[in-house]
Amino acid sequence: MHVEICEDDCINCGLCAERAPSNVEEVPDAELPRIVRQPLGTEEEEACLEAAEYCPLGGFHADQRQEGGSIREDVPAGDNGTRARAMPP
Repeated sequence: MHVEICEDDCINCGLCAERAPSNVEEVPDAELPRIVRQPLGTEEEEACLEAAEYCPLGGFHADQRQEGGSIREDVPAGDNGTRARAMPP
């Protein structure tokens, strides 16, 4: 799995840091939260997927690689009907 924050869509609401604290942190006086590390293990991956689902404008992106390294492009990002973009391998 790979996660990233899209600065064009992020409103710095803090939900991603709340949902995935092992992977995302809020930075005081910054316009965007910071990815601390990519998810390790199932628990962190699930937390990041939840963060992507809860992101109000779809600024937090999570992709999920399937067997063979292909990327699922159907991972939701935000509750506004947008979809996560595929990330480069």
